[in-house]
Amino acid sequence: MIPFAEWMPDIPAFNNPGATVAKNVLPAAIGYSPFPTAQVYSDALTAYCRGAFLAKDKAGAVYVYAGDATKLKILADAVWTDRTRAADPYVTAAGVNWGFVKWDETVIATNFSDEIQVITLGGANFANLAGSPPQAKHIAVARNFVILGNINDVGGDGLVPNRVHWSGLNNPETWTSSATTQADYEDLKGGGGNVQRVFGGEYAVVFQETTIWRMSYVGTPAIWQFDETAPGTGLLAPGLAAQEGDSIYFLSPRGFSVIKDGSSVSSIGNSKVDRFVLDDIDTADLSKCSAVVDSKTHRVYFTYPGSGAIDGLPNRMVVYDYTIQKWSYSEQDIQQLFIAATTGYTLDGLDSISTNIDSFTVSFDSSEWTGGRGQIAAFNSSNQMVFYTGTPMTATVETSEVQLTPQKRTLLTAVRPLVDGGSQTVQSGTRDLQTSSTTWTTARTPTTSGRANIRDNARYHRFRVNLSGEWTNAQGVEPEGAAAGWR
Repeated sequence: MIPFAEWMPDIPAFNNPGATVAKNVLPAAIGYSPFPTAQVYSDALTAYCRGAFLAKDKAGAVYVYAGDATKLKILADAVWTDRTRAADPYVTAAGVNWGFVKWDETVIATNFSDEIQVITLGGANFANLAGSPPQAKHIAVARNFVILGNINDVGGDGLVPNRVHWSGLNNPETWTSSATTQADYEDLKGGGGNVQRVFGGEYAVVFQETTIWRMSYVGTPAIWQFDETAPGTGLLAPGLAAQEGDSIYFLSPRGFSVIKDGSSVSSIGNSKVDRFVLDDIDTADLSKCSAVVDSKTHRVYFTYPGSGAIDGLPNRMVVYDYTIQKWSYSEQDIQQLFIAATTGYTLDGLDSISTNIDSFTVSFDSSEWTGGRGQIAAFNSSNQMVFYTGTPMTATVETSEVQLTPQKRTLLTAVRPLVDGGSQTVQSGTRDLQTSSTTWTTARTPTTSGRANIRDNARYHRFRVNLSGEWTNAQGVEPEGAAAGWR
């Protein structure tokens, strides 16, 4: 058997220990599993999604918020309802997204161009956060402080992209520097560039373009201690980082990495996918990238605009399973990734699905209707929120290139795909010289014996299996043939 091993596009095809193509599949312990299609859950926002956020109140009720350039909205009965501040719409600048955090029973949001916004969970409208905080691109919560990064200090110091500013202790409405409240700011020294993202927890992690800082709470008079833990390793784009516990997975200008405890950085993409993505990504539209961790499946998803993207809309998603340390990818158009949950339906709200009870395919006992299931979600190219709960996407997996008969050509007669379920077609790719390009046979469907009859004669072979329908696991192929001599 030639297995479908880990996707490693950065390594040459011949004798690659992994797979050369793993499209629209997910990494599995052995081979690959299906990548579900996106299923539309909501109606459309009025414009391109610039950020989305899931929050739960003390009673466990689910709230999903999303923002575009001019509005902030809440999701209810799969419909987006306006919660924009009463005074006037927002003016989110091009290349900037909304950032959100939960603070007690409120959600705080920032977009750099407008006053920072706050809403009580389930409240009527967002409003300006009290205390005159500076405007900022990024926001986090750490050790009972709200922390802002990449500051626009309107009426004061103006644009300070290397500044981190934090609120008073236990008070997001206090921002004037004070030893009593512990509110203050820090301008990061050195040439690290703009603050690209801030992550919170027991400590804070601040990403600049070319370095990383750990913020540790030490109390007065310093309040926070700043330690530069990864000089030379920064964040390529604000959206290309996602946190799970004490681990943050991110794409730096050097490649994919993970930082643990805010200090220890390890590569996860070197000699695997780094070169593929860094060569493919459109650096003119980095602001549209996003990433998320699905802790239930132990996978990190990164989406970006790559080759063939239209108007900078992300069309590539790379997936990393951090338990088995394997990669795969998908091709689909996505505005924004995030973790969401179904918000539940009222009886009246079920009319948005159908007015005919016989047309419902999901049992009324299902949690689909009560809400609360956190899972990976996205906004599609039509501004609609989607969940990945559909049938398997049409997929393609290729093996590495091998010499089936050492030092000789091989007359191939058949290939058996080792796939559980679904429908498959098989192709053989051949060449006789390393300097030649690969020639692919037409796609053949396996017979009732499970063998796809493919006849070719070459020195080097690789195999492609195209998958559709309801399949569950793809492990590899079994080629059949015999040595065919030296020439």
